[in-house]
Amino acid sequence: MRFGSDGKAGLTKFEANDLIGRQSKDLDISPVRQFVEDRKVLITGAGGTIGSELTLQISRLRPSKIILIDNGEYNLYRIDQKLGSDKLCKWKTYLGDIGDETRMREIFELESPDIVLHAAALKHVPLSEHNPVETIQTNVGGTS
Repeated sequence: MRFGSDGKAGLTKFEANDLIGRQSKDLDISPVRQFVEDRKVLITGAGGTIGSELTLQISRLRPSKIILIDNGEYNLYRIDQKLGSDKLCKWKTYLGDIGDETRMREIFELESPDIVLHAAALKHVPLSEHNPVETIQTNVGGTS
């Protein structure tokens, strides 16, 4: 909040830098574009916070196709709808749990991805500490 010359308080424009306490950096995205362009990219946890952001950013880099996997129907539906409204690339959604080896083999055999971005994980530390078996099954077992 700032005070104007008339002594009244007013709001100022809010910037991301206000949160991170430093100037933002512009990144050169061209190496990432070269990595994914014209390739099939599979994203696990595609409907989650990290996975959906990866999906949206990758969709703008001209992959030949994005293969989306999530175990949550609503989250997968939301990212599917978002891609449908943007129509930036081809994609296919699969409802499935990365801990289900049979399902994962089926998807990999159908799609033969070139790149796998594994965003399916339990990320909330207190919850993970209270559920160690499920966390290990997802975060470790889901990568094999």
